[in-house]
Amino acid sequence: MDQDGPWMCTIDESEWPEDEATRDWIRGTMEKPWGDRRQELVFIGSEMEEVVLRSRLEECLLTDDELRLTPAHWSLWDCPLPIPSMEEIMAEPSDAE
Repeated sequence: MDQDGPWMCTIDESEWPEDEATRDWIRGTMEKPWGDRRQELVFIGSEMEEVVLRSRLEECLLTDDELRLTPAHWSLWDCPLPIPSMEEIMAEPSDAE
């Protein structure tokens, strides 16, 4: 995994690139309260159904009430993802082959 450097919101503006267009772009990436801190998912493929994919991802989001709970509480929830058996894991071809 590559790292692009520190979040720009953690750097004093005096240390940002001098080019004003770049500085304006950086300012445009800032959102309260986290600045430019974020993670993004990128899906690349053909014949993907964006509406279905987006709907399934949105179903994964926590509600405001769930978000107020703690990770200790979240760890008690059942995992909705299929968990493969050890036999299934061992039967999968390895990346080394």
